[in-house]
Amino acid sequence: MEETETGPEEAAGPSPDPPAAAARLVVYPFPVRQDLFAELKLLADPSFEEARRLGRFLEAVALTDAASSGE
Repeated sequence: MEETETGPEEAAGPSPDPPAAAARLVVYPFPVRQDLFAELKLLADPSFEEARRLGRFLEAVALTDAASSGE
């Protein structure tokens, strides 16, 4: 897995830490559909609550219910 670091220019909002304390990110390939992969850049050490929050975010942006679309 590819590892990368993010600075304030890549952050999606205000960061409580100074720029020198950049978070270590890991790039995860994720098979979204049979012919489509997405790359997720996530913290290398997410907490359970951060993972739960990410899951809720993905549920919120979904356009269809997978059960009703046959996937």
